Amino acid sequence: MSEHSSPRRLPIYWWTLSFQAGAINAGGLLSCGRSVSHVTGFGTYFGTEGAAGHWQVALGLLSVPIFFLFGAILTTIVLEHPRSYSRDRFYGYSRILGTIAILCLSVAALGEAGYFGSFNESLNLRRHYILLVLLSLACGLQNALFSDRAGTVVRSTHMTGPITDLGIELGRLFLLAIGRGQRLPQLRFRRELTFSAIRGIALLMFVGGALLGSFYFLRYQYLGFVLPGFTALVLMTDSFKVQRRLFFD
Repeated sequence: MSEHSSPRRLPIYWWTLSFQAGAINAGGLLSCGRSVSHVTGFGTYFGTEGAAGHWQVALGLLSVPIFFLFGAILTTIVLEHPRSYSRDRFYGYSRILGTIAILCLSVAALGEAGYFGSFNESLNLRRHYILLVLLSLACGLQNALFSDRAGTVVRSTHMTGPITDLGIELGRLFLLAIGRGQRLPQLRFRRELTFSAIRGIALLMFVGGALLGSFYFLRYQYLGFVLPGFTALVLMTDSFKVQRRLFFD
């Protein structure tokens, strides 16, 4: 798929997964004080904990992004391997989405059973390590799932890249509006405008997921992870319905 192509289904999945990522990130932050979808954040945690002399905690936190990486690797294997022998190229999406749902629902069940200790307590790596690993793995699975279909121009578990792209596009549109930018064909201008709107909505969906997820987590604590698990199940159901035409008209 072309970098600038915009299949009708793609924005819907982008927005839904951005909402889901916002909820997952809010859950990680509220449950043990750590964001789980930002790999760079764990590098910062390593530095701050190491500087305080907490090297066991620092090294433990530094290992969490490995599972984000593993999730991306696993998604690629599941999506790419069947394509070498199967005409049904896209059935792997439902498997990845189902795995994400299982991970989120497992966190909800384990947390409710007391495996992670009290909700919203200070980080205790012995209790919270599995929580961080499962959520980071889910984010890695999700991010690679989207990048595969969107040619690496879309990220759903963090908003730094999309905000940067949105800023670039809005800057270009502003220059065009005041007559200082390079004139673009009308079709390309509309495409840039459409992508700006799609990215803006994705950002709002991430924030909305964090907001609504926070309400659920503050009220239901670990059971709040049922919310992102449910959204993953909804997308999985849709992927079954469209089968190999996932993300296409």
